[in-house]
Amino acid sequence: MFKSINCFIKISVLILAASFSFLIPCFAGELPPEREALNKGAEFGRKGKYDEAIAEFNKAIAINPHYEKAYEDRGLTYGKKGDLDQAISDFTRAAAINPNDGKAYYSRAISFFAKEIYGSSWLDVHKAESLGYKIDPKFLEALKKASGREK
Repeated sequence: MFKSINCFIKISVLILAASFSFLIPCFAGELPPEREALNKGAEFGRKGKYDEAIAEFNKAIAINPHYEKAYEDRGLTYGKKGDLDQAISDFTRAAAINPNDGKAYYSRAISFFAKEIYGSSWLDVHKAESLGYKIDPKFLEALKKASGREK
């Protein structure tokens, strides 16, 4: 009996170790390369160095094409640069990767609003709200006023 319990414990430990092996670099002070690029991009963005930020987000996406956060951050950066079409494209990609992320829809709603595409902005506001994302009341008021709609 003890032999089978001992074997079970060893197998459980091995499964647990394998399951969490992806966390080891994080605990060792190392970040996955795509996260490192994302952090560098965010730092450049905070400094207003948008082209450098976009280059870092591009690196993160090249490493992991399904890295939703990199698309969101790159979209926000394109928005700050005034390239709303590229911002919308990135938010669309982020939403495709994670359809349950209200932030991607809300960010895209803001970009549509800036382009005066109010119908699409409302659609994304409704989607973000349905996912539980909190919409800024000031944005909602601006959208209501600009679109002539209540919802």
